[in-house]
Amino acid sequence: MKQVRGIVRAETGEPVEGALVMGLDLGWAETGADGSFTLVNPEMALFFWCVGFYPRTHVLGRELSDVEMTLRAVRIRKPPAEASPDQLPG
Repeated sequence: MKQVRGIVRAETGEPVEGALVMGLDLGWAETGADGSFTLVNPEMALFFWCVGFYPRTHVLGRELSDVEMTLRAVRIRKPPAEASPDQLPG
């Protein structure tokens, strides 16, 4: 049985716990506290999802190998402060 092992990290280098790693065949694994996962017989590509991060995709080569994936955190922007009445045109 073939398998892919890997680790998911944040841009900071910290491991990402609780990331969902799914193959095209819908087999899936969840990363542990150290960011590691093992997926048995995945097909063609892996999809990575985790709350607070942008999703990523990784296409597998012919030979299954270890995968290292870095997820980029979603940055939430604050809405602009409302203009005070004296700043309104008019």
